[in-house]
Amino acid sequence: MTVKDPEIIKQIIRSNFDKSVQSYESYEQKYGRFRQLTYELAKICGIQEGMTVCDIGCGTGASTLALAELVGEDGRVVGIDFSDEMLKAARAKMKNLANTKFISCDAERLDEKIDFKVDAILYNASIFLMPNLSRTLRTAYEVLGLGGIVGMNYLKGMFSEPGGVNLFLSAKEERLEFAPYGRKVADVRTLPDTLSQTGFKDIEEGVTPLEMTGDEVKEFYSIPAQSAGLYPKTPYEERLKMLDALLDHVQNKGCAPLFQVWGWNKGKK
Repeated sequence: MTVKDPEIIKQIIRSNFDKSVQSYESYEQKYGRFRQLTYELAKICGIQEGMTVCDIGCGTGASTLALAELVGEDGRVVGIDFSDEMLKAARAKMKNLANTKFISCDAERLDEKIDFKVDAILYNASIFLMPNLSRTLRTAYEVLGLGGIVGMNYLKGMFSEPGGVNLFLSAKEERLEFAPYGRKVADVRTLPDTLSQTGFKDIEEGVTPLEMTGDEVKEFYSIPAQSAGLYPKTPYEERLKMLDALLDHVQNKGCAPLFQVWGWNKGKK
């Protein structure tokens, strides 16, 4: 049975991320991908020294640390997440950085915790986990100052090459027993329209491809929260076996390297 209650969906997501702290830390220390995505999104959104930025879905703080470096001592970064375990790791990592602060908060209730205007709000690898995009972006609009920027990126899939075959989707269409069956929490295809309806202007979109080896793809999807996105009803150890079969299938197709493609959107208040 498909879960439709947004609050139950949030509880499931929170639980998955609470279990993913060490895996995320290990993956990021080895590859630095979330930091890379943060720099790409920050460049797109024009993040500069002295800005105040909200980092939504900050996780263990890789994105927050990158943003803190970009805004400098005169700027400020507020990391937002609703996984207490993720925030515990982030706070420990950046306890000596004066220009960072972390808040436990549902992204749909941002205006209840942020009582000052900010220059930018970034959803680095998190917007697709928001069950109600309209409510999420409305609260972002309220917190942003006039002329403020909202930016977000989201995983589109694993491809044989940028613009090529979506490999995981192809396995699903072939009805392979190890094919991913997870449903998307949010329909990111609606983001441009939702941004416009919320009141944002100068809306832009694009893609960021990341070239990966098969080993890195396996480590990425071995993170509990990521494997749950592929196989949400399957126990973790069984998910890993299905993932192995899926990646073997991809490798047998001669796809190397692989490309993880991220879409992005931005808008201005």
